[in-house]
Formats: sequence, C-alpha cells, structure tokens
Amino acid sequence: MTNPPSQEELDQARQGYLRSLQVQRADDQELASTLSSLSHAGRTMEYYTDLEKKIDALAPNQITAALKKHVRPADLIIVSAGDFEKPAEK
Repeated sequence: MTNPPSQEELDQARQGYLRSLQVQRADDQELASTLSSLSHAGRTMEYYTDLEKKIDALAPNQITAALKKHVRPADLIIVSAGDFEKPAEK
C-alpha cells in the first residue's frame, strides 16, 4: 500500500459506514442486540456517539497507518465466485 486513500475516498467510505450504523439502529432486532451488548459491556449508547465522532475525524494518513499496522497483504485472499460458464445476460 503505497498511496493513502484520497480525501474523497475516505469521505465516501466514512459516510457509507456511518450510514450503515444508522440503518442498523433503525432495525428493532439489531437495536435490541446492540443495547444488550452495550449493557453486558457496561456501556451506553454514548459509546457509539463517541465512536462515530472519532470515525468522522479520521484523516487519510491515520487510515494508512492503521492498515499498515493491522493488515498484512500477504495474508489476504481474493476469491471470485459465480457461474463463469454462462454468458452474461443483457
């Protein structure tokens, strides 16, 4: 990984992730599960408020540093799945 994500890429990823958290909270079953997990950990919904603020404040160089620290490209596996025998339908 030689190039950090651009600000636009980071903004799109961040917005998508934050939206997915909002969607999860809109589902009663997911919300109940989240509240149960938070209760078990001794936390409140303030935990997610703080987490979302931290995510929103990330800079591209921080993302790159975290990836370099925690992700080893040699350990990644790329999988392609599908029916490759059939021609694509229009």
